[in-house]
Amino acid sequence: MKIPLFIIISLIFINCRGQKSISKSNCKCYVGIGSDEKSIPIYKFSFNNGQKISICGYNKDDILSEFNVFDCSNGNLLTEYGATQNCKIEFYTNQLDIFELDTFPSGKNWEWEVQKIALQRINQINNHLVVHLQVPLNLTHHISIEEQILFLDSFKTMDYTKFDTEELIGRLETLALTHNIEAEKILYNLKNDSNIILDGAIKEQYNNAIAKINWMKI
Repeated sequence: MKIPLFIIISLIFINCRGQKSISKSNCKCYVGIGSDEKSIPIYKFSFNNGQKISICGYNKDDILSEFNVFDCSNGNLLTEYGATQNCKIEFYTNQLDIFELDTFPSGKNWEWEVQKIALQRINQINNHLVVHLQVPLNLTHHISIEEQILFLDSFKTMDYTKFDTEELIGRLETLALTHNIEAEKILYNLKNDSNIILDGAIKEQYNNAIAKINWMKI
Protein backbone atom coordinates (compact mmCIF):
# COMPACT_ATOMS: atom_id res chain seq x y z
CA MET A 1 0.00 0.00 0.00
CA LYS A 2 1.29 3.42 -0.90
CA ILE A 3 2.23 5.49 2.16
CA PRO A 4 1.18 9.18 2.02
CA LEU A 5 4.07 11.45 1.15
CA PHE A 6 3.79 13.63 4.24
CA ILE A 7 4.08 10.59 6.52
CA ILE A 8 7.25 9.41 4.79
CA ILE A 9 8.70 12.90 4.95
CA SER A 10 8.00 13.12 8.66
CA LEU A 11 9.93 9.92 9.25
CA ILE A 12 13.11 11.00 7.53
CA PHE A 13 15.14 14.19 7.72
CA ILE A 14 15.14 16.29 4.60
CA ASN A 15 16.85 19.68 4.72
CA CYS A 16 14.53 21.91 2.73
CA ARG A 17 16.24 25.16 3.60
CA GLY A 18 19.84 24.69 2.50
CA GLN A 19 21.77 27.97 2.54
CA LYS A 20 19.18 30.71 2.28
CA SER A 21 19.46 34.46 2.18
CA ILE A 22 16.47 35.97 3.95
CA SER A 23 15.15 39.34 2.93
CA LYS A 24 14.45 41.69 5.84
CA SER A 25 12.50 44.12 3.68
CA ASN A 26 8.73 44.32 3.36
CA CYS A 27 8.53 41.40 0.95
CA LYS A 28 4.99 40.08 1.17
CA CYS A 29 2.51 37.68 -0.38
CA TYR A 30 0.11 38.49 -3.19
CA VAL A 31 -3.06 36.92 -4.56
CA GLY A 32 -2.26 33.50 -5.99
CA ILE A 33 -3.18 29.83 -5.98
CA GLY A 34 -2.36 29.41 -2.30
CA SER A 35 -2.27 32.90 -0.83
CA ASP A 36 -3.66 36.42 -0.70
CA GLU A 37 -2.19 39.76 0.34
CA LYS A 38 -2.86 38.99 4.01
CA SER A 39 -0.86 35.75 3.96
CA ILE A 40 2.52 35.51 5.62
CA PRO A 41 5.38 34.28 3.39
CA ILE A 42 6.76 30.83 4.08
CA TYR A 43 10.17 32.01 2.87
CA LYS A 44 11.69 35.24 1.58
CA PHE A 45 14.83 35.18 -0.51
CA SER A 46 17.26 37.90 -1.65
CA PHE A 47 19.56 37.75 -4.64
CA ASN A 48 22.87 39.59 -4.84
CA ASN A 49 21.47 42.11 -7.35
CA GLY A 50 18.89 43.23 -4.79
CA GLN A 51 15.92 41.39 -6.28
CA LYS A 52 13.72 39.65 -3.73
CA ILE A 53 11.12 36.91 -3.96
CA SER A 54 8.51 35.55 -1.57
CA ILE A 55 7.15 32.01 -1.37
CA CYS A 56 3.56 31.80 -0.16
CA GLY A 57 1.15 28.90 0.28
CA TYR A 58 0.76 25.72 2.31
CA ASN A 59 3.69 24.37 4.31
CA LYS A 60 3.76 21.20 6.41
CA ASP A 61 7.08 20.11 7.89
CA ASP A 62 8.96 22.05 5.19
CA ILE A 63 7.08 20.28 2.40
CA LEU A 64 5.23 22.83 0.28
CA SER A 65 2.10 22.41 -1.83
CA GLU A 66 -0.39 24.80 -3.41
CA PHE A 67 2.12 27.64 -3.34
CA ASN A 68 3.32 30.61 -5.36
CA VAL A 69 6.64 32.34 -5.90
CA PHE A 70 6.30 36.12 -6.30
CA ASP A 71 8.60 38.93 -7.39
CA CYS A 72 8.50 41.24 -4.36
CA SER A 73 9.13 44.38 -6.42
CA ASN A 74 5.87 44.20 -8.36
CA GLY A 75 3.86 41.18 -7.15
CA ASN A 76 4.32 39.31 -10.42
CA LEU A 77 3.85 35.56 -10.23
CA LEU A 78 7.07 33.73 -11.13
CA THR A 79 5.81 30.17 -10.76
CA GLU A 80 3.18 28.16 -8.90
CA TYR A 81 2.43 24.59 -7.83
CA GLY A 82 -0.95 22.98 -7.19
CA ALA A 83 -2.47 21.16 -4.23
CA THR A 84 -1.46 17.72 -5.52
CA GLN A 85 2.19 18.70 -5.97
CA ASN A 86 4.55 18.32 -3.03
CA CYS A 87 7.84 20.18 -3.15
CA LYS A 88 11.07 20.72 -1.30
CA ILE A 89 12.86 24.06 -1.51
CA GLU A 90 16.64 24.42 -1.45
CA PHE A 91 18.42 27.77 -1.29
CA TYR A 92 21.96 28.50 -2.40
CA THR A 93 23.89 31.66 -3.22
CA ASN A 94 21.87 33.42 -5.94
CA GLN A 95 19.90 30.25 -6.64
CA LEU A 96 16.61 28.73 -5.53
CA ASP A 97 15.77 25.14 -6.48
CA ILE A 98 12.24 23.73 -6.34
CA PHE A 99 12.20 19.93 -6.28
CA GLU A 100 8.90 18.20 -6.89
CA LEU A 101 8.56 15.01 -4.84
CA ASP A 102 6.65 11.77 -5.22
CA THR A 103 6.70 8.32 -3.64
CA PHE A 104 7.54 5.06 -5.41
CA PRO A 105 8.01 1.41 -4.34
CA SER A 106 11.70 1.73 -5.17
CA GLY A 107 13.29 0.18 -2.08
CA LYS A 108 15.13 -3.13 -2.04
CA ASN A 109 11.97 -4.98 -1.06
CA TRP A 110 9.62 -2.65 -2.95
CA GLU A 111 9.31 -0.28 0.02
CA TRP A 112 7.77 3.09 -0.82
CA GLU A 113 10.35 5.88 -0.82
CA VAL A 114 10.39 9.61 -1.48
CA GLN A 115 12.12 10.63 -4.71
CA LYS A 116 12.79 13.91 -6.44
CA ILE A 117 11.05 13.75 -9.82
CA ALA A 118 11.49 17.25 -11.20
CA LEU A 119 13.50 20.44 -10.74
CA GLN A 120 12.69 24.07 -11.40
CA ARG A 121 15.44 26.62 -10.83
CA ILE A 122 15.26 30.36 -10.24
CA ASN A 123 18.62 32.11 -10.33
CA GLN A 124 20.48 35.26 -11.22
CA ILE A 125 22.24 35.39 -14.60
CA ASN A 126 23.97 38.55 -15.81
CA ASN A 127 22.23 40.55 -13.10
CA HIS A 128 18.79 39.34 -14.22
CA LEU A 129 16.37 36.99 -12.50
CA VAL A 130 15.77 33.88 -14.62
CA VAL A 131 12.92 31.41 -14.04
CA HIS A 132 13.78 28.13 -15.77
CA LEU A 133 11.27 25.58 -17.00
CA GLN A 134 10.68 22.54 -14.83
CA VAL A 135 12.74 19.55 -16.00
CA PRO A 136 12.33 15.85 -15.09
CA LEU A 137 14.92 14.07 -12.96
CA ASN A 138 16.04 10.48 -13.27
CA LEU A 139 14.40 8.01 -10.91
CA THR A 140 16.49 5.38 -9.10
CA HIS A 141 15.59 2.12 -7.40
CA HIS A 142 17.27 -0.64 -5.39
CA ILE A 143 15.30 -3.58 -6.76
CA SER A 144 17.42 -6.53 -7.87
CA ILE A 145 17.25 -7.93 -11.38
CA GLU A 146 15.90 -11.18 -9.91
CA GLU A 147 13.06 -9.36 -8.15
CA GLN A 148 12.20 -7.43 -11.30
CA ILE A 149 12.04 -10.61 -13.40
CA LEU A 150 9.98 -12.42 -10.76
CA PHE A 151 7.47 -9.57 -10.67
CA LEU A 152 7.20 -9.14 -14.44
CA ASP A 153 6.90 -12.90 -14.97
CA SER A 154 3.77 -12.83 -12.78
CA PHE A 155 1.98 -11.23 -15.74
CA LYS A 156 2.59 -14.38 -17.78
CA THR A 157 0.37 -16.22 -15.30
CA MET A 158 -2.41 -14.94 -13.08
CA ASP A 159 -0.07 -14.34 -10.14
CA TYR A 160 -0.13 -10.58 -10.65
CA THR A 161 -3.78 -10.50 -9.54
CA LYS A 162 -2.66 -11.11 -5.95
CA PHE A 163 -1.21 -7.60 -5.82
CA ASP A 164 -3.15 -4.57 -4.67
CA THR A 165 -3.84 -2.48 -7.80
CA GLU A 166 -2.19 0.60 -6.30
CA GLU A 167 0.94 -1.44 -5.58
CA LEU A 168 0.84 -3.01 -9.02
CA ILE A 169 0.73 0.35 -10.80
CA GLY A 170 3.43 1.73 -8.51
CA ARG A 171 5.83 -1.10 -9.27
CA LEU A 172 5.25 -0.92 -13.02
CA GLU A 173 5.66 2.85 -12.97
CA THR A 174 8.91 2.61 -11.01
CA LEU A 175 10.41 0.11 -13.44
CA ALA A 176 9.11 1.98 -16.49
CA LEU A 177 10.62 5.25 -15.25
CA THR A 178 13.98 3.48 -14.94
CA HIS A 179 13.87 2.35 -18.59
CA ASN A 180 12.38 -1.12 -18.24
CA ILE A 181 10.61 -1.46 -21.60
CA GLU A 182 8.68 -4.60 -20.63
CA ALA A 183 7.23 -2.89 -17.55
CA GLU A 184 6.28 0.13 -19.64
CA LYS A 185 4.39 -2.00 -22.18
CA ILE A 186 2.53 -3.84 -19.43
CA LEU A 187 1.59 -0.56 -17.77
CA TYR A 188 0.28 0.94 -21.01
CA ASN A 189 -1.83 -2.17 -21.64
CA LEU A 190 -3.16 -2.36 -18.09
CA LYS A 191 -6.22 -0.30 -19.07
CA ASN A 192 -7.29 -3.17 -21.34
CA ASP A 193 -6.84 -5.86 -18.66
CA SER A 194 -10.23 -7.25 -17.57
CA ASN A 195 -8.70 -8.31 -14.23
CA ILE A 196 -7.84 -4.71 -13.34
CA ILE A 197 -10.46 -2.13 -12.39
CA LEU A 198 -9.32 1.43 -12.98
CA ASP A 199 -11.72 3.86 -11.34
CA GLY A 200 -11.69 6.67 -8.81
CA ALA A 201 -8.32 7.28 -7.15
CA ILE A 202 -6.79 4.24 -8.88
CA LYS A 203 -7.67 5.64 -12.30
CA GLU A 204 -6.11 8.96 -11.32
CA GLN A 205 -2.95 7.16 -10.16
CA TYR A 206 -2.80 5.26 -13.46
CA ASN A 207 -3.30 8.38 -15.59
CA ASN A 208 -0.67 10.26 -13.59
CA ALA A 209 1.79 7.39 -14.06
CA ILE A 210 1.27 7.38 -17.84
CA ALA A 211 1.56 11.17 -18.00
CA LYS A 212 4.78 11.07 -15.99
CA ILE A 213 6.35 8.46 -18.26
CA ASN A 214 5.39 10.42 -21.37
CA TRP A 215 6.80 13.63 -19.87
CA MET A 216 10.09 11.97 -18.96
CA LYS A 217 10.53 11.01 -22.62
CA ILE A 218 10.35 14.63 -23.84
